[in-house]
Amino acid sequence: MYNKPDVTSNNPIPQSLEGVVFCSGRPDILQLTLPWNLNQWNRVILVACAENAECSEIAKFHGVQRLVAKGTLLETALSSLALHDWSMFVDDDILLPTNFREVFKSQSWNPEFL
Repeated sequence: MYNKPDVTSNNPIPQSLEGVVFCSGRPDILQLTLPWNLNQWNRVILVACAENAECSEIAKFHGVQRLVAKGTLLETALSSLALHDWSMFVDDDILLPTNFREVFKSQSWNPEFL
């Protein structure tokens, strides 16, 4: 996870969590994991290195911003994030626990002590 500290407050309790999902080009996997994980993030960006019509349709159906990145994927993803609080990077085959967001937000995450 990447954190850009909020200069307006010193609140270590996370207010938002953005998800960056790196797509492997497997629509069958994405069709399962994306809807499962959507409730864990305030905003989701799907990053892929090549155009894939099926993955694009899945992202569009779920209202997810999709980037087709050529070159440096991480820089492209970072430039698209709001970076107001916390960001999480996962591959498209990751299934988060259903209570992930609740547990994450219940913790104090001070980057100076991580």
